[in-house]
Amino acid sequence: MIKEALIETLKKKEFKDNIIFAFDSIDREQFVPDHLKNHAYDDMALPTDEDSSLSKPSTIATMLSLLEVEESDKILEIGSGSGYTSALLSK
Repeated sequence: MIKEALIETLKKKEFKDNIIFAFDSIDREQFVPDHLKNHAYDDMALPTDEDSSLSKPSTIATMLSLLEVEESDKILEIGSGSGYTSALLSK
């Protein structure tokens, strides 16, 4: 799947514009191992080099939606893994 297809998937699931913007702004392939870059935009969890996994994008979008983050909020994320969710939160 390509990034544009993932964005369309998230739009069809009716995530808010700020969530779509975050996913469109951050390149997931920068957070996955080289041998999995061709799956970076699939809506699936991917293993990372640290014996953990990167959650699937729709799961992350759901978590971010439930957080209801405002621009003025300060967030402390402990154990951020690959940093992908933190990068999305920054948007």
